Amino acid sequence: AAASTSGGGGGGGGGAIVCVGLTCMDSTVWVASQPVADTKVVAQRSLTCGGGNAANSAVAAARLRAPTDPPVRLVTKVGSDAHGAALIDELARDGVDTRWCVRAAAGGGATPTSVILVCGASRTIVHDPGLLLQSPLEAADFDGSGDGEWLAGAALLHLDGRHPAAALHAARAARAAGVPILLDVERPRPGLRELLPLVDYVVSSADYPMKLFAEIVAEGGAPPLAIVGSEPPETLAQYVLGHCPNARWVCVTLGADGAVAVAADGPADA
Repeated sequence: AAASTSGGGGGGGGGAIVCVGLTCMDSTVWVASQPVADTKVVAQRSLTCGGGNAANSAVAAARLRAPTDPPVRLVTKVGSDAHGAALIDELARDGVDTRWCVRAAAGGGATPTSVILVCGASRTIVHDPGLLLQSPLEAADFDGSGDGEWLAGAALLHLDGRHPAAALHAARAARAAGVPILLDVERPRPGLRELLPLVDYVVSSADYPMKLFAEIVAEGGAPPLAIVGSEPPETLAQYVLGHCPNARWVCVTLGADGAVAVAADGPADA
């Protein structure tokens, strides 16, 4: 989709996809039954590899791109530890442009990690944010000179809402350059609502609309539409769309049931 999107900074078809956000090291373990406290369980299998929304999106786009398309760029931050080095190597092997994958300074925090326990259809995640709390990615880390090279020739900017200061800088730069912005949201995060008015497309988890509503109510706001969480997905998508004045559509993902999208001018195919 990005390759056929034209924007002021995109220059038409074939422009680069730029992903800004989280890269982490995931350790996934599959078990036959959920462990109980103070016991030892033998795993069926395990896998350690790169993860994080922005990194996953960059790798997926890199694997799907045509040979004539420019490399997908990833703007992110990892630690100066072994996990950070391994992640950058892994991304490069998948053809991702890692020039803007920043390494934290010594003592600047560890690479974020997640331990994912999979048991049948259930998934339990323990996440260590590492440098996300200590030294998150800042605009100066990848655009210190202000030359915008990281965005040059882009057709789409993908954001996952992590590293909020960097995400906001990237969104404003893309908006000024006419580059469409896709925001992927799971849950309320610091700075996320500042991004909503800037984006062109939103992919939302099924429970984010309710969490957004609860967040606004808790702050004493008066949302234009009250939701209780039992509404059809089209209504939930419409609720998020109401907070994104420049969005063309909002898509709500429904797991095994697919997804539903609502366009600014009416229902959209998903």
